[in-house]
Amino acid sequence: MTKIFLSLCLSAAIYLTAAALPAPATAALDANLKECVQRGYEFAIRNGVQYCIFPDKTECLISEFNQNLCGENFKTKIYCVSQGHYAWDKQMCCRKLKFTTDNKLAQATCEFDYTREILTKLGLLLSQLFIGGIFFYKISKQSLANH
Repeated sequence: MTKIFLSLCLSAAIYLTAAALPAPATAALDANLKECVQRGYEFAIRNGVQYCIFPDKTECLISEFNQNLCGENFKTKIYCVSQGHYAWDKQMCCRKLKFTTDNKLAQATCEFDYTREILTKLGLLLSQLFIGGIFFYKISKQSLANH
């Protein structure tokens, strides 16, 4: 029973870890892209010139976007960096996300706290198995007592 229990716990932990790991970022970004990228917009570099591309496919030079000369309507006052996106400011990650710099690059990202989630799910699984084991033990004990 103990070996089965431990095997189930290990299998659950491996499954949850493998399913939860994000793909690593591929390159560190120029800090001039910060306002564009942290807001979730795409960017392009053409002939050495950086552009911020908005959801409606219009675009601004990054320098003009940063100086509020272009794209003002795309600079919302309140925003947060969503999961998997590049971040420069630790406090800008959306709720339940953590500022992660362990992607082997200089550029950080905001990532879901998989460690916390895995431990929470593993704890729930363990408690369910434990409670189920106690229930099974009580039923078995009562059934033996009745015979």
